[in-house]
Amino acid sequence: MSTTFFLVRHALKEKAIGDVPITPKGVSQAQATARHFSNRPIAALYSSPLRRAKETAEYIALETKAPVQVDDRLRNEQTGGTCPGNLLTSLWPCGSAVRVSLTIDRR
Repeated sequence: MSTTFFLVRHALKEKAIGDVPITPKGVSQAQATARHFSNRPIAALYSSPLRRAKETAEYIALETKAPVQVDDRLRNEQTGGTCPGNLLTSLWPCGSAVRVSLTIDRR
């Protein structure tokens, strides 16, 4: 059996310190990401407790009808700045998704 995980980075956030919301451009990114997943069989959404991550997940939830589950273990540490312009952004842009396929052996 194969299970596919989609890892989605939060949409563009306000340039401020702390738990800030996504920007209007971030809303557009989150909505576009949500449309991308609208016809996929998404069973669950997991989000960090940070506002930007929850807001991004909530847009995806509106399209997929999957519940958002907040998990404190997903809270990230500072990764060197905000989108755009940090090293992580060059590898994984805000509002983008990465597909990860895993085979789960249930022996």
